[in-house]
Amino acid sequence: MSAPAHRFRFVDALRGLAALSVAVYHITRYGPVAQSACEVLPAGVLAWAHHGWAGVQMFFVISGFVIAYSLRRAEVTPEFMGRFVVRRSLRLDPAYWTTIVVMLALAAWLPWIFTDPSLDGEPVTAGQVLAHVGYLQNILGFDNISVGFWTLCIEVQFYLAFVTALGFAPWLAARWGRRDPRVDLRPLAWAMLPVALVSLFVFSRDPASDAWLVHYFGYFYFGILTAWVLDDRIPARLFWAFATAMALRLGLFRGLDVAVGVASGVAIHLAGRLGKLDAWLTAGWLQRIGRNSYSLYLIHYPVSCLVTAVGLSLTGTQPGFSVVWVLVALALSMAAAEGLYHLVERPSLELSQRLGTLRPGSRRAPTTVSQFPRPANT
Repeated sequence: MSAPAHRFRFVDALRGLAALSVAVYHITRYGPVAQSACEVLPAGVLAWAHHGWAGVQMFFVISGFVIAYSLRRAEVTPEFMGRFVVRRSLRLDPAYWTTIVVMLALAAWLPWIFTDPSLDGEPVTAGQVLAHVGYLQNILGFDNISVGFWTLCIEVQFYLAFVTALGFAPWLAARWGRRDPRVDLRPLAWAMLPVALVSLFVFSRDPASDAWLVHYFGYFYFGILTAWVLDDRIPARLFWAFATAMALRLGLFRGLDVAVGVASGVAIHLAGRLGKLDAWLTAGWLQRIGRNSYSLYLIHYPVSCLVTAVGLSLTGTQPGFSVVWVLVALALSMAAAEGLYHLVERPSLELSQRLGTLRPGSRRAPTTVSQFPRPANT
């Protein structure tokens, strides 16, 4: 859910669509008027609402792409890893912690508004809050204070695992006899392939593993491959081989999550090959949603709970009014996301960018789309 120094507008738009889809899914699923609203929503809107959860898989592919793009020429040292962790923390934590405070405040002052998922039951404990602060709630067996928080735990696991793996890239390249072991990423890409395949065909079908990165690693890996193949750092055949593996997984077991994952990676790849990463889906409203996507992902649930609970008290569960309250909840969620972005997320993002992650002398990544090399004959 983070962005590189240069913003690819096509990727930002996809991120915005993913966040909007997840928000629509939650707003039409949770809350006291959601069910009655769904009774009269048009079939097309209802299909989008019921399947909006798959935006999470799009997020994971995008995260793999963005982090791999941002760090593909980084020299990973202990100092670099420390600064990387601090930057990730500054990027994610303030908006996340602000949302936790909002949820706890609403639960304390207006407990009657929460009908799902975990705040309607046992009170939140100090241990649960502390686990959330460290993104450990799922691993430690706590309920999430708000829907969607679980994905941030997976993202943090990915960031730590990926930057650690990137630190082994020179050693792997040297073992494989590469001429430039510091920047050759082919050995690392091949080394991660078995883990990604096991994730795709085994762990992704095991609900018991869903608190761990390995359950979703195949999506992140596809995003990583997308960035590296566009930069001509790995052979195109590896990218397409894994895309074929995802298609095979889809054919064998079906699943909208896999379909969205493979479509997201292929779309970004094609946009990059055609030089359209900064030219497709550039409408201003879509770019604004993309910019606010992290804030929207976080804040939509408490806002929608409050709005739909107030709507229930005023008009009951009459379907026509319920649709109005759902639409108001979505609109106010987007407005709240705008506020959260400007007041919290943007200042923390600017602070994280000022810290920097690359050591002096590190080989910086290109800053414009046109600097992606042309496709190689691989």
